[in-house]
Amino acid sequence: MASQSSYFVHYNIKNQPLGEEFTMNEGLKLDNIAKFFVGNGLPHFDRSSILWGYIDAKLWQYTLFSGFAVFDIKNFLIYFSSEEIILIGITTLGDFSQTIIKIPMNDITHLNLKTGLIQSKLKFTFNNENYIFKIPNFVVVAKWQKANLVTITTTYINP
Repeated sequence: MASQSSYFVHYNIKNQPLGEEFTMNEGLKLDNIAKFFVGNGLPHFDRSSILWGYIDAKLWQYTLFSGFAVFDIKNFLIYFSSEEIILIGITTLGDFSQTIIKIPMNDITHLNLKTGLIQSKLKFTFNNENYIFKIPNFVVVAKWQKANLVTITTTYINP
C-alpha cells in the first residue's frame, strides 16, 4: 500500500515474542493469530472473520522491473468486524510484520467481493482511493481460508 496516508490509523506492534517454538509461516495459524490479537490489544478474535490476501504489484512495475516487482507485493491478514477492518501485515515467509492498520467500516464504500474459481478479489474504496486485495480461495497452510471466505461474504459483504 504505497499510498498509505494519514487516513489510516497505524499501530506499532509490541515486541512480545510468541515463544521459541514458533518458526516460519506462523502468521497463518489461527492459534498464533489469536495470541497476536491478545498481545497487541486488538478486539476479541473471531476465527471465522479472517482472510489472507495480498495487494499485487502494479502492471507498470512488472513491465519495468520484471521479476523484481514481486518484492512490492504486500501480504495481509484481513480481519472483519462490524466496526472495522483490521489489516495485519504478513511477511513473504508468513510471519507477522510490523504493520497493523485499522479502517473504520463507516468510512469504507463500495465493499465488494468477486469470487473466481481459484481466487477472489476484495475491493473497497476508502477516502476516494480504491484498494484491491487478491484472496486465494484455498491456501494449503491456512485450511480455514475457504470456509472463512463464505462466512465473511454472507456476514459482512452481502448480509
